[in-house]
Amino acid sequence: MNYRWSINYIESLLRHGIKLGLDRVQKLLAALDNPQTKFPSVLIAGTNGKGSVAKTLEILLSSPGRSIGLFTSPHMMDTTERIRSEGRDLTQDEFVACFEAVEAYADGLSHFEILTLMMAEAFFGGRVRRVVDFAILEVGVGGRLDPTRSFPHAVSVVTRIGLDHEELLGSTLTAIAREKMAIVDPGNDVVVAPLASEALVAFDERRSQTSANYLLVPEVSFRVEHGGREPKWILRTPWGEAPLALKGRRAAENSTLALHALAALGDDAASALPRLAEIEWPCRMEGYEIEGRHVYLSGDHNAQGAASLVEILGEFDRRCVHFLVGLGRNKRIDDFMQELATVEGAKFHLTRTPF
Repeated sequence: MNYRWSINYIESLLRHGIKLGLDRVQKLLAALDNPQTKFPSVLIAGTNGKGSVAKTLEILLSSPGRSIGLFTSPHMMDTTERIRSEGRDLTQDEFVACFEAVEAYADGLSHFEILTLMMAEAFFGGRVRRVVDFAILEVGVGGRLDPTRSFPHAVSVVTRIGLDHEELLGSTLTAIAREKMAIVDPGNDVVVAPLASEALVAFDERRSQTSANYLLVPEVSFRVEHGGREPKWILRTPWGEAPLALKGRRAAENSTLALHALAALGDDAASALPRLAEIEWPCRMEGYEIEGRHVYLSGDHNAQGAASLVEILGEFDRRCVHFLVGLGRNKRIDDFMQELATVEGAKFHLTRTPF
């Protein structure tokens, strides 16, 4: 079997769509001798910022001799990006080995479910790489019925909650927040971003139902320095100030969540602050210079993400902004475009996406 064959098979499972539910993955993990029960994990849910928190925590936890597993979605260029350990993506050969280890159980699984099983093999199986010391898992959709919830975890993180995937999670912030807060298990350390009042209802419900150590993080504090080609965001934390590699209030907030998760895992957050200037995360207002023009890629795909992008652009010295926009069919394009339309003098170029 080669890499292209395995990718073609996995991508063929996209025809099944998103399958919420824990039974299939839990049964198959049991068939693999439940390798995930032996090592501490962090589970991250939310509408926006999950991947950034996960990536930041990977960097903050990294140290010589320690292996950190990182499972995120979606990927930008190659499916191997979704499963990382030891600071690098799986190689194509390692990816194929993980697929072969779970292929016999693949019938009836969704795209995300089989990748979740492959992640378990990569992180905990000990055959393609050493077993990880910590696993950082980004929830796919929701939380309560997402396959990643099959993994015992010591820390639960919930990022900002907004309207997205309403067809699966519900049409209100309260309903969506209930799905995401459901990742909290008894005894967890829980780190939660500031929430709107409707989402706070779900937070309070989960706190009353589940005995855990809850931290509702206050609104983030930061300052912005100007003078260079780009503005620079400086985060203020209980442990001191830190310059950020990523941009915006959202970067400050996501970094704060990662720092609190790091502290919950027993690491020293103060000594980790300098690493916040080292975070590289593609398509999060990622900048290029092309033929003398500044071009940025930003994977925002809902109104909340668009609003945070507009806030970032407000700190830039600019004459005109051209937006090249492509959104999936199930996204709330009117709400998204209304946010971008608040940028004075903006010009829009709309594309048709194949999904």
